[in-house]
This record gives sequence, C-alpha cells and structure tokens, in this order.
Amino acid sequence: RRILNGLHTAMASIAPPRYGLATVREAIEHPELGPFLRALMDEEIVPVVSPPLAPEDARAYADATWARMRNPFLVHRLSDIAKGAPVKWQTRLFPTMRAYEARFGVPPPRITECRRVFEETP
Repeated sequence: RRILNGLHTAMASIAPPRYGLATVREAIEHPELGPFLRALMDEEIVPVVSPPLAPEDARAYADATWARMRNPFLVHRLSDIAKGAPVKWQTRLFPTMRAYEARFGVPPPRITECRRVFEETP
C-alpha cells in the first residue's frame, strides 16, 4: 500500500500546482515529472518497504503499479487523490520519510520536495 498510495499522495501534491496536470497518467507521462516520480518510487519508497516485503516483491509491485497508471482507460484525477491530503501525508508518506532517513541518514529528497510544494500550496 505504501508504494501505490505514497506515490499517489506525492504526485497529487506536486503535479497540479507545479505542472498544471490533472490526472495520474498526465503526471507519469510528463517528460520532467514522470522520471522524478519514477525515481521517487524506486529510490525512496521501494527500499524502505522491504521488509516486510521482500525486495524483489516490492520491485515487482512497483513495476505493476507504474504500468497500471499508464492505462489509458483509467482516468484517475489528482484532485480526487488530493482530498484529505494532510491525513494521507500522515499515514502514507511520513512513515516512509522516517524509515528512509533512519536507513540512509538523510531525508528522501524527492518526497521532501513534494512535501515542500504541498505545504506552500494554498
């Protein structure tokens, strides 16, 4: 859950205010934001969800999640994902941020950037 939900929450925090994007698919296919989000998932979320997931299971789930988000028949609006964002940050991303910092000794840079944008957006 932290892979999909964490990525969604981070994406909904940065894609609309910074890039003017409205859907998940637009965000992951954006030439600048897409690679940023993929790296956020691969380098900042996946490494700290294993354990309890085995690293290969976390990677497979991340790959499947990314593929699903590219499905042209799913229109997932970022405005819907952003509803209740403060609570979602508390449950979906703050634990990941703490785990990342505990493991690597520094805050996760991309999640931290999404948080900054989220906190600065009215």
